[in-house]
Order: sequence, then C-alpha cells, then structure tokens
Amino acid sequence: MTEGEGGRNRVPPAPRTRRAPTEGDDMTDRTFADRHIGPDTGEQARMLALLGFDSLEAFTEAVVPEVIRWQSALDLPDAADEPAVLKRQAERQASLEARAERARRSPALSAAACRGRKRHSAAAARKLSPPGESA
Repeated sequence: MTEGEGGRNRVPPAPRTRRAPTEGDDMTDRTFADRHIGPDTGEQARMLALLGFDSLEAFTEAVVPEVIRWQSALDLPDAADEPAVLKRQAERQASLEARAERARRSPALSAAACRGRKRHSAAAARKLSPPGESA
C-alpha cells in the first residue's frame, strides 16, 4: 500500500459489463490518429459515464490521492511555434559550435600547454590531503 491508499478515498470498481461492438471498435476501421491520440470529448464523456462520473475533474478527485495531487497552477512559458523553436535550436547549435572551436584553439586546453608543468607525485598528494583521507 502506498502513501494515500488508506482505503478512505478508494473508488469501488465499476461492474464489468459486456456491450455489443459498435462501429469503430474494430481497430482496422480506425486511423492511426484515432487509435493513438486519445478519446475525443464525446468518447471521454461516455467513458466517464460508464465509470459513474460526470467530469474528468470528479474522476481525478476520486482516484488520485490528495497527498500526490498538484495543487497550484503550473508556471509554464507560452508555447512556441515551430519556426521559433527551429530558430532557437539553430542559434544554440551555432553557439555550441563556436565554443567548441574556441576550445580547440585555446592553448590552455592543449596538451602542449601542459608540457613542462610540474606534476605532483602520489606521495606529495598524500601530504596535501587532510588527515584520515587518502588522495
């Protein structure tokens, strides 16, 4: 049993009934979008009625434990259209490529810049480590 499943807010299972197939039940009669995008408002209303609810909010209240419900509004930016997203992606790509080029040319990051620097031995590193810790 997980948090919030004390049994108090549990919805009794809906009675299982068999119904006659209706038009559209055969998956070969439906398009890819019909099968994968989800129910339209009419289908959603029929499903909720079958479960004994008049709205998705009422269903959610009944089945999602209060301790895990998101109580405040989401602070999301406005949706961007596809051209804006592609432009931003191209700008970020160009910025990353420019940074990578600068890093390739930077002497501080090259192996040649490391030549001649004094390297510390493991013994010297141990002397610099705090007592009780090994390097």
